[in-house]
Amino acid sequence: MTDQQVSDLIEEFRVPLHVRRHCLSVAEFCVELGKKLIAAGTKIDLKLLRQAAMLHDMLRVIDFKTFEPEKFPDPVTQEDIKFWKGLREKYKGIHHADAAAQILRERGYSDIAKIIEKHKYAQIKDGFETWEEKLLYYGDKRIKHNKVVSLADRLADGRKRNFPYIKSEEPDDELDKKVFELEKEIFGKLKNALIIHGTEGYPEENWFPWLKKQLESYGYEVSVPQFPTPHNQTPEYWFDILKQYENIFNNKSIFIGHSGGGAFLLRLLEKIGIKIKAAVFVAASVGIRPIKYFEADRPFIEKPFDWAKIRNSAEYFFVFHSDDDLFVCLENGQKIAEEVGIELIRVKNAGHFNSAAGYTTFELLMEKLKPIL
Repeated sequence: MTDQQVSDLIEEFRVPLHVRRHCLSVAEFCVELGKKLIAAGTKIDLKLLRQAAMLHDMLRVIDFKTFEPEKFPDPVTQEDIKFWKGLREKYKGIHHADAAAQILRERGYSDIAKIIEKHKYAQIKDGFETWEEKLLYYGDKRIKHNKVVSLADRLADGRKRNFPYIKSEEPDDELDKKVFELEKEIFGKLKNALIIHGTEGYPEENWFPWLKKQLESYGYEVSVPQFPTPHNQTPEYWFDILKQYENIFNNKSIFIGHSGGGAFLLRLLEKIGIKIKAAVFVAASVGIRPIKYFEADRPFIEKPFDWAKIRNSAEYFFVFHSDDDLFVCLENGQKIAEEVGIELIRVKNAGHFNSAAGYTTFELLMEKLKPIL
């Protein structure tokens, strides 16, 4: 099938614009993930995957739980509505994936049909034969409308919108568990990194966006979550945020914590239960005063750290601290370096390694990481 033929099918079946946007987002997500898996040694036909993703919901209108085209987010014509009603009548009681696969087979596109018919929620029970099938199934479960969301959020949204209207697609905790296992299988093949901001921080500040792009250029899947701060800045709330990422962590993972995020990183290493590739601490606090945001950081630092567990949680450690940090004193970095058995990377006149100190990039950090990437 050519890309033009894909476009022609979308037009022929008058796929609603909001469904097209969803399909495009799924295709982009699947292809990007596919590229990373290919770099990791997995064989994937990206063209076939993209075409299947673009067409996976081509007949989605046939099993909308309610059919109210006047409420679609984009204008529709009476001809559209008449056509969709005809489809709903013709394929009544048939899942949209099966109906699309039937049409594609009739037209000689059995390779795409086979992938599309396996993106149904319950398919996880029977498994998959190819990586194209796995990625379309998973990609569809990560796109809500046309935005990437966590797997947990997408499954919850699917239940809310579709059940109990589609009886063949009953929600099942065991099936959900298998979907999460698929996520773990996929990301178990990938290198990944986690960047943890500090107190009153956010993902777009300092050198975080720059480092994200740098690591992505080395094939890393990089997560930079927004944690609640300073309100609800507790291990419980922050670990709750991390639940959506826990399936992707593996022995290739690199965790980077800045300031109070470094203190939380220590708590994460205490309980993660696997040995990651590297842990990086930048101006991290462990409770040695002066610390500017001591009270906000208190929930992370008030209990003693289990340094034995922390030492065994990563293959490599890097600890950066400046000699003129007015937010977290140097002794904090010295303590971490001493406990994990490495030499502190002491940087002169770097302040708190934030944008106010000129740190919108962090070349020294990348220089230290490159040999292990």
